Amino acid sequence: MMISIGNSNFLESSYIDEILAPLGRWAARFKRLAAEVGMLIRATDGKRIKSMIKLKTQHIVLSSLEPETIRSKLNRLDFCPACANNCRAVHPM
Repeated sequence: MMISIGNSNFLESSYIDEILAPLGRWAARFKRLAAEVGMLIRATDGKRIKSMIKLKTQHIVLSSLEPETIRSKLNRLDFCPACANNCRAVHPM
């Protein structure tokens, strides 16, 4: 399923590995290294970076949404009302 990461940008939820807050020197270094090897995707539309999303392909996506907002969107996708637990199965409604 696709989720919005802000500014009309979407990611496939199954590709997301980690959602990080860009705080501290490690975040700046992580961002710089990803840019050097061509693995940085800026999805902020010029806005302030509030989260860094690490994909399973090792790409880093910069987003202007808070990490908690993206996590809550992922949690809503994972919840399956048909079987009342977390699953990724497709159930007919």
